[in-house]
Amino acid sequence: MYIKKYDYYKFKYYGSSMLDFRYEDNDNIPYCVTEFLKVMYPLHHALGYKQYMPGSDILFETTTFYDLIVILDKPSQMVYMAQFFDKDYQHTSPGITSEMIIDICKQGEADFDILSFDNFTYLFERWVQFLENDPTFILLYQDHRDWYDLIHFETEETMRQFVADHLQ
Repeated sequence: MYIKKYDYYKFKYYGSSMLDFRYEDNDNIPYCVTEFLKVMYPLHHALGYKQYMPGSDILFETTTFYDLIVILDKPSQMVYMAQFFDKDYQHTSPGITSEMIIDICKQGEADFDILSFDNFTYLFERWVQFLENDPTFILLYQDHRDWYDLIHFETEETMRQFVADHLQ
């Protein structure tokens, strides 16, 4: 197994249970997946969203989280997470459809990540599980088969070593 994309998360708890995301010197960050996980923090945000998981096709047609758009392409069962323009784009362009956004992604005109619906559901469930257990360090990565996963580490050193051992 080797890692194609990754990002590190370091959890710090302040009075309001804030999450501190650390972006490393890594040109290949799964930016949109990272943004989605940020929206799903703290735990009560993720639990509120969890009621729609898994399998609800009503939510996943097109869902907007700030400036991140999450789309389920039903025929292919792929989830597109795209960020482009600004958070008001859909409001100022009411005629834009999910199909148009997917086409924009496929043409490379937007910052996006794509994963299977099964992988999306799995990743979300793992995120909730980790948040319920007060994690210290979490690694988000995409492997050579394009599967996204999360791993919890107790120390930053073991997390960094895992990445170093699995980069291509």
